[in-house]
Amino acid sequence: MEFKKPIFSEKTLCLSLEDYTLLKNAGGSDYIFAMHKWHYHPGIEALRFVAQSGRIGAVEELCATRHAWVHDFHGGDVFWTQAVHDLTIIKHILGYIPQEIKAIKVITDEGGLPVSVTSLLGNGPVVLLSVSGRHCDKISGVSIHGDKGSAGLYNAYDDHITIRDNRGKERIPIDTTFPLYLELKEFVEYLHGGPAPRCNLQSAKEVTQAILNLRKRAGL
Repeated sequence: MEFKKPIFSEKTLCLSLEDYTLLKNAGGSDYIFAMHKWHYHPGIEALRFVAQSGRIGAVEELCATRHAWVHDFHGGDVFWTQAVHDLTIIKHILGYIPQEIKAIKVITDEGGLPVSVTSLLGNGPVVLLSVSGRHCDKISGVSIHGDKGSAGLYNAYDDHITIRDNRGKERIPIDTTFPLYLELKEFVEYLHGGPAPRCNLQSAKEVTQAILNLRKRAGL
């Protein structure tokens, strides 16, 4: 930080608002960026396009699911190591993370560590966030629902998204380039004079704030 060189940090960049303030006061808004790969995933970008296009009508619901059996949260918990992904997905598709928390349920393990969270966020659209490290199988997916149809990505490695309306089901092909490659490519291009990466310090703060709000509502 002393030399004000561009930094590309793995998520979650900030674990508290104090962290954010410290980095901001050190000038980090100009040169610190976060590696939120879902902003670069072609499938999530395709869902964002569908949401904005009106193809399925006004988006009224977004469902984000991330279930698996997790043995090791790498020093964190379900909020910091898993929900961070889906909050980023929600932000990319809707353009924001709903602040209102209508309901939340957290499961903790025998040691009190949060290992599962289900929450209902916002009004219009409503967001259902379900993230669990205590599921028998690995199940993940994102879907958006409107009054004319729905669209979804059901596996991060799929080569398509699916759209369903009264005309039937349609598969829309998507690029399968790994989002990690795309975000690293963007950062390298930035180092050579290109546009700044899309996830700056403020973006990192928004995700941190959302996690802190969920934890507070859950009484953690």
